[in-house]
Amino acid sequence: MTSERRPERLEPLAGAIARGAEAQARLIEAAGGLLSLEGVATLIGIALTKVDAQRAAGRLLALQIRDDWTYPAAQFRDGEVLDGIPEVIASMADASAWSILDFLLAPDDALGGQAPIAALRVSGFGAVQRLLASRQADAFV
Repeated sequence: MTSERRPERLEPLAGAIARGAEAQARLIEAAGGLLSLEGVATLIGIALTKVDAQRAAGRLLALQIRDDWTYPAAQFRDGEVLDGIPEVIASMADASAWSILDFLLAPDDALGGQAPIAALRVSGFGAVQRLLASRQADAFV
């Protein structure tokens, strides 16, 4: 193959795009998969329009994939949204949904090696709130 026809010559960002897609696939797997709008409505027992309203209000974490909103399964337990999810979303309002999902799934030493999503399941929002506050205090303003 000549150098002019190599994919990286045709699309200089091809490698970065592929790495991004791989990272998103890992996050989706770690989140227990994604639920559709209909799946969330059934799971938590509310109308489709209410699911969409909760997403728009920042009470549900949603990822836009193409033209559809999808919902990481890890934010739900026993047919309800985990306590603390809306607060995490609000605390990270300037971050993308992918960044919020990454934060929720990444183990952190401040939580004894647990991921924030696991800490929400076990001990509630308190420990995660302290982690978010420490991260915001470390940010450049």
